[in-house]
Amino acid sequence: MVKEQPKPGAGPSSAKASASKGGAKGAKTKGKSSKSKSSNIAKALTGQVPAAAPVPEPELPANNGKVKVRYNHYNRDFDVVGGKLNWEHVDDEYAISFVFKGNWTCHLTHEATAEKILPDNGALRKEMRKDPDAFDPDEEEEKWCGFFSGLTIADSDGKQKQYVLVVKEDEVLDAMTTKTTYKAPTKETVPGGKKMESCSCIEGNPCADAYCCKDWRNRFEVAKKHGWKGFS
Repeated sequence: MVKEQPKPGAGPSSAKASASKGGAKGAKTKGKSSKSKSSNIAKALTGQVPAAAPVPEPELPANNGKVKVRYNHYNRDFDVVGGKLNWEHVDDEYAISFVFKGNWTCHLTHEATAEKILPDNGALRKEMRKDPDAFDPDEEEEKWCGFFSGLTIADSDGKQKQYVLVVKEDEVLDAMTTKTTYKAPTKETVPGGKKMESCSCIEGNPCADAYCCKDWRNRFEVAKKHGWKGFS
């Protein structure tokens, strides 16, 4: 009977060699892992590892609400959205562009601080738009547009913010305008000797009767533009 010969390398010495190789591989793997950890720690200590992304600051709430804007004896509320006041809303209420002609300018001030606030880009701008009240659909009207930015709706004590509108006339145009003094009509100056009612604002004196006034709401401003010096 022939005995089976052991395969080359299959003896005890071969198993020991294999175990020795496996141990060497495991030691190498552990060594690499240890080196990697040490490297990461070293990078963290030397600041080479990127810092965590900063946490974004929470956004502040929009500065929305109402402020008061005083002009002459008017003092009304206007909406402020995101810290911005739309000039068209003020003009629609106070009729500034109706009263003042030419290249007039304006700005806001704060009563407490006297801070001067100009319109965005330093001045208002003029646009030509379709007149919704005109009989001719193609007729256009001049519209003054713009925003006042950076407004706040409350003072430090929490009270509603109060602003003042300051309007400066076109000095060149104003110098060319003839000032007139209002004189009440008499029997000698009125045809037929009968007193005829008309708008006295355009003659430099505010109307006392809304029926004959062309712009009752703005009678004081219109009269001032035509020479009225105000109440004495």
